[in-house]
Amino acid sequence: MATVWGTMTIDEVFPNPTVKVVIFQARFPNLFYLEEKMGEFQIAIMEKYPQSKLLMQKKLFLADIGPEANIEDAINTSDGVIKKIWEFKSENLVKVQVTEDNIALTSEFHKTYRNESANFRFRDELEFVMGVFLDVFPLPRFTRVGLRYIDECPVPGRSNVDFEKHYNTAFPLNRFDLADACELQIRAVVQRGDHKLRYFEKYDVSEGEDLLIMDFDAFAENVPAGDYLKTTDKLHEIVSEEFKNSVKEPILEFMRGNTR
Repeated sequence: MATVWGTMTIDEVFPNPTVKVVIFQARFPNLFYLEEKMGEFQIAIMEKYPQSKLLMQKKLFLADIGPEANIEDAINTSDGVIKKIWEFKSENLVKVQVTEDNIALTSEFHKTYRNESANFRFRDELEFVMGVFLDVFPLPRFTRVGLRYIDECPVPGRSNVDFEKHYNTAFPLNRFDLADACELQIRAVVQRGDHKLRYFEKYDVSEGEDLLIMDFDAFAENVPAGDYLKTTDKLHEIVSEEFKNSVKEPILEFMRGNTR
């Protein structure tokens, strides 16, 4: 993740980034003709995204089925709506998913958003996919445009003092000691200028290795389709600034590969 530090961008592509997945999503009103044009979209991106499949997702609505009922029977007999998901993958497993009301681009491959010195930039991938999508489906605007980064960060130990040397955490450690914690998490939704940010922080010990999970989801609403990239650039700035505010120098050194 190219990170804005104060008024300057850190001009680095980190060899050991904490970000595990980046997701772009654009939502729009239901497109009733989307299915008949999906082949045209597929052909246009096929050279870069040769792997494709159609997924079926069932929206399940359960009432109180009672203590004696079998949940599997309820699922099998549910009248939930079937939602089609067209999925396309590249050789490096970057994934595009399209439904009748949204398009999402997910990557566990990219290490930077737009760093000019990098060979692979998430912004370039986004511009290609969305350029094709808007050629095939000339939408006037998106109801929501979002950019989400999920980071998995190392925990230096179960000491509040050590933890706070690495992170500017939102956890109330003055009340709950990290050494006693089985799980800590906090969620906030805040305004950032004209846009919003959903921030989620979780201290996780479930997999045997202590991890700090930071989830940054910046989004804008009612975006003209022609402004999707300019909007996403701004969302990236918001995420970068929040990441900057969440970590301290030892974590940047970890990302540079200079420490554990």
